[in-house]
Amino acid sequence: MSSYRPQQAQPHGTSSPAPLGAEARETRSGIGRWKALLVAIVTVGAVCGILPADTAYGQQTEEMKRMQQQLNEQVMSKPFSVPDEAQVKAYIEDAQKKGVVPGPYTGRYWRPGYTCYDLARYSHGEYLSCRHYYHHYGYYYRWR
Repeated sequence: MSSYRPQQAQPHGTSSPAPLGAEARETRSGIGRWKALLVAIVTVGAVCGILPADTAYGQQTEEMKRMQQQLNEQVMSKPFSVPDEAQVKAYIEDAQKKGVVPGPYTGRYWRPGYTCYDLARYSHGEYLSCRHYYHHYGYYYRWR
């Protein structure tokens, strides 16, 4: 916002107030700079953890690390692979019985040179749709 303040009309022959001198301007802007610097230091200190945090935060961090480790172990204990081929064929046969014709690709992961197996890492649904499309048309998606 502007710090413009309308000046009161001066009687004829009197001088208007003198503009602020260089010293006054430097002092005023210097105070603003110090305030901005202080706010920046406090913000960086809080974000980086330089400033003291209460002890509950440290305990929560240990709890979160333990939970993350447990989740990692659960994920890594299960083998990752594409869906069972029998389930995929059953899905395609069911779609054919219902007369579902696969539409053009609307996802965001398809690239030239990909096969349906490349989509499996992104989305199970896109993998199944790709297999249905390939089975119906005999070729993979076209690049847009």
